[in-house]
Amino acid sequence: EKWHFLNYSRAHFDYKANSIEDEENTENQPILGETAVADLWLLSHGHAFVGHMGSRFGKVSWLLATARRNNFIPFFSVDGHSKYSCFSLYLVS
Repeated sequence: EKWHFLNYSRAHFDYKANSIEDEENTENQPILGETAVADLWLLSHGHAFVGHMGSRFGKVSWLLATARRNNFIPFFSVDGHSKYSCFSLYLVS
């Protein structure tokens, strides 16, 4: 297996104020959308998912991986749900 990773500079994520929305951080704001999409693309190519199913970002990345493979992708969620417990939530919602 090959390992794939994204190599973005950490400087993009050094905020000069408390929040990325603050005016002092306007120079870094455009790159954040790009890095988010790149993260989702990379996560969608995985064979398994380890992350947080309590976040929409984690759920979307797992769903994209499942859709890409057209098969259930095993996962372990650090928020306490694992394997099939979250899968039933997707069928209900």
